[in-house]
Amino acid sequence: MNAFKRLNLGAIDTRHMKQLAILLLVIVTALKALPQTSNRVNISGQIIDKETHNPLSAATVNCLLAKDSTQKTLVFTNKSGIFSLNNLLINNYILHITFLGYESQSIPITVTSEDSIKKIGLIEMKRTGLTLAEIEVVQTKVPVRFTKDTIEFNASLFRTKANAVVEDLLKKIPGIQIDNDGTIRANGKIVQNIMIDGRQLFSGGNPSIISKNLQADLIDKVQLIDRIQDQKNSPGLSNTQNENIINITIKKSKHNLLSGEISASAGTAGRFATKVNLSRFNENQQLMILGDGNNVNGVPDSKNMGSHGVQRSYNGGVSYSNEVSKKMTVGLNYLINDNRVTEKGSSIRNTIINDSNLLYNQETFTEIKNTSHDGSLQFDYKIDSLQSITISQQISLQQISNHFSSSYESTGSHSRKINIGTILNADLNRSSNFSSSLRYDKKFKKKNRFLSITVASGEGYSEDDGVAISKNIYFPINSETISDTINQNTLRKKNSKRLFLMINYTEPISNNGLLELSLVEDYSHNTSDIEVSNFNNHTKLYDIPTDSLSNSFRSTPVQHYAKLSWIYKKDKFDYSVSLASLLFNMKNANITQKEYYSTQSKSLLPEVNFNYLLDTNKKLRFSYRKNQDFPQLSQLQPIRDNSNPLNSKIGNQSLKPMSIHNIDITYNMFNISSLHSFSVNVNGRILRDQILNASWYDSLGRQTDQPININGGYTISINIDNNTPLKSKKSSINFSTKGVINRSMNYTNGTKIFHKDFTFSQSIGFQFEYKELFKCNIAGNLNYNQVVYSTIQSTSFHYFNGAISFTGDLNLPHKIVISTNVNYGWTTGRMEGYNLNPIIVHASISKSLFSHQQGIIKLQGFDLLRQNTNISRIVQNNYIQDTRTNSLQRFFLIGFSYFLGKR
Repeated sequence: MNAFKRLNLGAIDTRHMKQLAILLLVIVTALKALPQTSNRVNISGQIIDKETHNPLSAATVNCLLAKDSTQKTLVFTNKSGIFSLNNLLINNYILHITFLGYESQSIPITVTSEDSIKKIGLIEMKRTGLTLAEIEVVQTKVPVRFTKDTIEFNASLFRTKANAVVEDLLKKIPGIQIDNDGTIRANGKIVQNIMIDGRQLFSGGNPSIISKNLQADLIDKVQLIDRIQDQKNSPGLSNTQNENIINITIKKSKHNLLSGEISASAGTAGRFATKVNLSRFNENQQLMILGDGNNVNGVPDSKNMGSHGVQRSYNGGVSYSNEVSKKMTVGLNYLINDNRVTEKGSSIRNTIINDSNLLYNQETFTEIKNTSHDGSLQFDYKIDSLQSITISQQISLQQISNHFSSSYESTGSHSRKINIGTILNADLNRSSNFSSSLRYDKKFKKKNRFLSITVASGEGYSEDDGVAISKNIYFPINSETISDTINQNTLRKKNSKRLFLMINYTEPISNNGLLELSLVEDYSHNTSDIEVSNFNNHTKLYDIPTDSLSNSFRSTPVQHYAKLSWIYKKDKFDYSVSLASLLFNMKNANITQKEYYSTQSKSLLPEVNFNYLLDTNKKLRFSYRKNQDFPQLSQLQPIRDNSNPLNSKIGNQSLKPMSIHNIDITYNMFNISSLHSFSVNVNGRILRDQILNASWYDSLGRQTDQPININGGYTISINIDNNTPLKSKKSSINFSTKGVINRSMNYTNGTKIFHKDFTFSQSIGFQFEYKELFKCNIAGNLNYNQVVYSTIQSTSFHYFNGAISFTGDLNLPHKIVISTNVNYGWTTGRMEGYNLNPIIVHASISKSLFSHQQGIIKLQGFDLLRQNTNISRIVQNNYIQDTRTNSLQRFFLIGFSYFLGKR
């Protein structure tokens, strides 16, 4: 049977298109069913200085409902001091007007049916220091603030359910999306870190630790920050990067309050889930303690059962920061993770070999046990008002045991069998990494003159002891079968040492301009020793050395880096232009073969950043930068790894660094009064000397890979997000459009082949709330993927998938909540046997207990129809692979949760 006939490349099933059309029709009908507005009025006026009569630009006009002070809308005056409040219903309002340096005013406004446009006229503001009016005005919080690099939301603007966590709050904020795996995106960009009151907990890098464990009712404000990363805070040779983070502030009323959750659940088939998180914050201290254990892939927190295999995990940690005095702050972080994953899977790989195809079928079993410890200690000491020192220490210990077994079969054209066999790999890896740094900062009396010096060192060690056993049978054309057996032990030992020095100096040239100089010296020494021994049937030991597969290798890369930057900042815009010079020198030594050689490269790394606030609610960011990425030690070591006999690998000691040209353009718009957000991000990457694997295949289906440098690769992506609140902002509709074009080159059996990958996805979501009774979320998405390989036949593949989901909560009397989640997914274009259309249904019923709902008892049912599947597709330079693994299926949990800090 021809390889192409085993691919399902038909058009989209019309049944799925009808279901998607029905969903869109339901959403449109629901929107049309919303009450139509009529008899609406526009209110306008102008705000001026009472003495000078000059207009006051950017004054805040907060429109409140007179009867209960509920906020209806908020606007700012333009450069002429004019404001306009649009589409207000007939009612009584209060306009609360504020401007820095002036006394606030409250003006009552009555809107009647006779008004279509209500002009207030001039509103005169008095400077502070004059007698206040007799009316007492209660201070109001501005719900949203918008600056060049930050959008700040008042958390009280978004109502969450009782005992919600930060993740529930973030889902309600316009512009934020949270994937099923917990990844947080702000305007389409991945959020790298969540900070609390400007401080970093658990050493950062894993925002879900905070989003899934911190209580939402502690939060006062949420800040979305998109800015250029300060290189002084991130030592390294890469040029500065965009930093996308979230900073949340804690309510003053919640200071010194111990809050958190303690919960335990047990269920069918031996399933369990436990969780403890405790936190306490004040102006000087931050404390967070975490602990959890479960064997349900973390489902109670994420509602996502799609993790590969079945996972049992125990995790814990503590993060503590204390300003022990006005001069010293101490920070301590520790995390421990103990995970075990068992996975059964099957896969089909279609490999493109010039003008032919190779189909590889595999059945696998994998068991991975992973235990890790990560800790850090940091001291910040202020010598005086101008000088400070930061000392930090990090340690990481990890042990991974991996057991992998598979049976495989490869076929070629006309279903001709090429090889069959079994593979068994077992290895134990232990690694440790230590690093420390000392940073000295000095401010000068001259404003913006600054000096920073960082000295860092690190050392890492890893040892991997593995056994590879395989039995393989090959079927040559017009020849007898060939068989071979591999039974060998491989011991890999790696050691790395690093010394790093960075000096940054900033000199103000004008009121708005800065000149910054950065000098870096980065020295590393890496060793890799590989010892391979075959099994001795007489001694029953691995004591037969295999010199051809053993090797000792040394690599010493040294990098000299100098960067000069011009930085200019104004209220409405800022920009920076820089040019860096990078001298890279790497000495390699193949001790086994007694070969010594060195590689040198010189690069100029330009960078441009521009950030412009177009209006009070619109901003534009542009950046261009050139970076370099350096080869890894495993890619350099010129030794063959044949632990997988069908896919052996060999290093390339002649690899050069890869250059990356990156262009990024982002436009953000946020309407403060309507909470409508819109963002567009366009990103382009051009790769020079890209490090990719060249592949060789023999007539028996055996593959050999070697990394090489190759040109011609690029990636272009666009991401559009649009979130529009409806009516009273309790309902919203959002659209997300994504497109990616990726082009990459490779060599297969000496022939240059390019592969172009085009992906398009469209999603729509509708959130609706009805009073306190009901809320739901309806979402749909459609994804299309086309892959083209420039073989003789110009092979192309098309792949569609989509999903429709419904999530709803029904609040009943006596604090009872019924929740359900239904997800229907479909695919077409995958390989035979991998196009499934599952319906996943979860449901729960819960009851809150005690006066402040501190307790919850909940019964949950997951995958009630037993249709949960886990299928994924991998697209690489010369193959496409569809994989299906076992996953959790129907089970029930009953549990109790108690929440601290409720009052």
